[in-house]
Amino acid sequence: MFESPKWGNYATMTGKMHNRFHRSGVIFVGTLLLLILNTQPLFAQENPGECLSEDEANLAQLINDYRQTQGLLPVPVTRSLTTVAQWHAWDLDVNHPYGGDCNLHSWSDGELWTPVCYTADHANASGMWDKPREITSNAYTGNGFEIAYWTSGTVSPEGALSGWQNSPGHNDVIINAGIWQSNNPWPAMGVGMRAGYAVVWFGPSADPQGTIPECGDIPSGQLTWGSIKALYHSTDSK
Repeated sequence: MFESPKWGNYATMTGKMHNRFHRSGVIFVGTLLLLILNTQPLFAQENPGECLSEDEANLAQLINDYRQTQGLLPVPVTRSLTTVAQWHAWDLDVNHPYGGDCNLHSWSDGELWTPVCYTADHANASGMWDKPREITSNAYTGNGFEIAYWTSGTVSPEGALSGWQNSPGHNDVIINAGIWQSNNPWPAMGVGMRAGYAVVWFGPSADPQGTIPECGDIPSGQLTWGSIKALYHSTDSK
């Protein structure tokens, strides 16, 4: 059964939290805030498409560094495709839509997307290609192409990239080789990581929603759940 995020509860908390931020900076007060910050997150950044976690940003950088060694231009990390990637990492971890003939490119029956059993013969490939349009409500109108990695522990950026580099088909996607040469350089890329899963989406069209920041780089006045946690842990370590 598909597990849906509890949007209402988090929206209510957001409204209460905004009244506790002073113009001169962020002041964390009350046990309610501590409770929120120490609650197990629903997914990587509490709101897919909001920002990149440190690991996600590192994975994107490793991919672009690798492309540079192959004489290729870097790929911008964009909001639409990262939204798709972060949702899929969450779906894989929470709903486990794969198994049997269905591989890691499969999706559960969700509220924002249609289910897909992605098989080795690529018979249902269009269900994967459509996900950026489905999830962004056509804000991104191009196809999406995914590489996915899983490990029984916690995935690392280095482990994911190494796994893909050692798989010719996945490696070709990253470096625009083989059938992907006509898309060189990719105009857009999205990254999602959660638990043992890492997924990267590449798009043949520019993303009208632009690039996406790392969670610790959210500008002042644009506080989000990811940036609140980043600020909290930064303050707590001093």
